[in-house]
Amino acid sequence: MKEALSGLPAVRDSIAATMPKSGVYLRADVPERLHYSADPRVGDIVIVAAEERSVVIPDRVPDRDGFNHGWDNAFASMGGIFLAQGPGIAGGQTIDVFESIHVYPFLASVLGLTPNADVDGRLEVLQPILRN
Repeated sequence: MKEALSGLPAVRDSIAATMPKSGVYLRADVPERLHYSADPRVGDIVIVAAEERSVVIPDRVPDRDGFNHGWDNAFASMGGIFLAQGPGIAGGQTIDVFESIHVYPFLASVLGLTPNADVDGRLEVLQPILRN
């Protein structure tokens, strides 16, 4: 097994040479801000496509342009809208940009559930919009 893993840097470098604008990482080297490398289902090599680029199998390219998601979350094009309304949520609030990892502990709080302690999200980020 260790011998198979020792060839991964060469494979990564080969892929990166064909995709110079994309991020090509060994699992352990995926940037921490992507919150991705700890998941056991993540492969040994991770490709983060350049903005507006896609990684596809040549004979399976879709007939129409339907790709608009999956790039580095630092790109503005990967941003989303977050709206919340209902009991437990203070009305008329506006908050700063935040990572979607914080939605889970927020929803758990609103629903009166105890969130899994092993998640990256923090309730404090969205707490300002909760009604006391």
